[in-house]
Amino acid sequence: IIDGMEKLQHEGSSPSFMWANSTTYNNVIEAWVKGEMDGVSARRAQEVFVRMMDATCHYNTDETKALDTDAVEPNLYTYSLMITAWSRCDSFDAPFNATQHLTWMEAFCKRLNCEIQSESTDVSKLDKDSTEHEKVVLLTPSICDYENVLSAWSKSKARIAARRATMVLRGMEDRFRSGESHVRPSGNCYKSFLRTLNNEDKDRSQMFRHILREMLDQFDEGYEDMEPSDRCIVSVLSSWAENGAMVQEDVKQLLHRVESLQNNANEANKPSSEAYVNLVRCWANLKSEESALQCEKALLRIEQMWDNEYESFSKERQREFLSILQMGYSSTIKSWSSSEDSDKLNKALFILRHIDERCKIAQEKGALACVPNTSIYNAVLHVCVHTNRSEKQKMDAFRVALKTVRALQNSHSADANSKTYELMLHACYELLPKGKARDNAARTIFENATRDGRINDSILNHLRSIISIDLYNTILREHANLQIFPEGPNAQEMNEGNTDIIDVDKRLVTLQERAGQKILRAGRLL
Repeated sequence: IIDGMEKLQHEGSSPSFMWANSTTYNNVIEAWVKGEMDGVSARRAQEVFVRMMDATCHYNTDETKALDTDAVEPNLYTYSLMITAWSRCDSFDAPFNATQHLTWMEAFCKRLNCEIQSESTDVSKLDKDSTEHEKVVLLTPSICDYENVLSAWSKSKARIAARRATMVLRGMEDRFRSGESHVRPSGNCYKSFLRTLNNEDKDRSQMFRHILREMLDQFDEGYEDMEPSDRCIVSVLSSWAENGAMVQEDVKQLLHRVESLQNNANEANKPSSEAYVNLVRCWANLKSEESALQCEKALLRIEQMWDNEYESFSKERQREFLSILQMGYSSTIKSWSSSEDSDKLNKALFILRHIDERCKIAQEKGALACVPNTSIYNAVLHVCVHTNRSEKQKMDAFRVALKTVRALQNSHSADANSKTYELMLHACYELLPKGKARDNAARTIFENATRDGRINDSILNHLRSIISIDLYNTILREHANLQIFPEGPNAQEMNEGNTDIIDVDKRLVTLQERAGQKILRAGRLL
């Protein structure tokens, strides 16, 4: 149909009402947009847009001016359709194209608004029912257009996605602060932006903090659309938990506000177990006096969610939920290590016993149970290491550490890993007085790590800092052919026995090779 109408235009023998105009092109673009959106549909819509631009250029240069240029030129609806088309497409260039159309749209609005102003029209005094006012209202990209562009960037894998999305969002914020109330970023804008940040590997915790604060402030002012969703809260808390650099008082205040918001959330925005476990991890990272208590409070919520809803979960969801619960337990136990509470070790052990009791109750019911895993046992060892008070308390803590390792070794659901033996060597250094007894304990721990195949550079460094250099060299000679596990991105998988995924370049070395290497002043192997 478009081909026929364009042919009539070029021939000039038919009435102008039969020629293609902006409405005609928009209808064709809209047909593609409303169809099954994929890369092909968006590109076909783009082809129609290019033909529309060509028609506009043709009538700009045509001396006869048979058809008014404004009747063919892309308008706000055209640009809005094109932004929608590209925002629903998953191709690499989709967000770039959507952003380009938004830029053209803003330039189009600016040009026509300038024309209105040049005619000495006082826009602020126009009657609300006048056609001029309606035209002024239309000459603005809608919030939906901005939301679609940010949504396109949230799906992008481009390395500059976060940077480009930041430019769009900050542009909206600047215009809103300057008095343009119609470009106030909506909750969906911020949520899409957070998803974009979440796709990046870089530390964006400060940016997450800024966005969450902005959303909470506007929500307090009465903008209900700014209430952070569960997915939004999970993204923010996960970023904070992963990066751990959270000691500022304002971050602590934000955590309190997030927790309050979750406690009062409506049913449609009910916080998930993922949100609560990341809340636990964030409080644990803060290492303040109230951290452990706040962790236990959030952990209780996760347990209640499991007790009330586990029967409705699929088997896969139950296993996923239990792994979340295990993460919550380990983070909560570890949070006690930074507390000054003199009874913190007993409180950590209480949580471990609590897990065992819940496990027994679940097994009696024939349900899946949250069993202590390696991270939970290691968290108890971490508390033992940081029990640094009287000599009696230190000895008691070391005995607890030994019992914890024995329980871990006898467990059917967990195995000691390299971190376990690193913590035990650290416990030797912190809890035992220097002397032969400490050397013997460290050597025994090293022998157990050797037996389990868990030796890595970190264990050697800990061993070197505890025992004498003569004993250290003796051990090197006795275990000259012992293989050392690599450290780095693949270390955890290797320690768990998944040797198939280790990179070829991450080759194992032997203690004999280590013995020939220099030792730095701090005792670390070069």
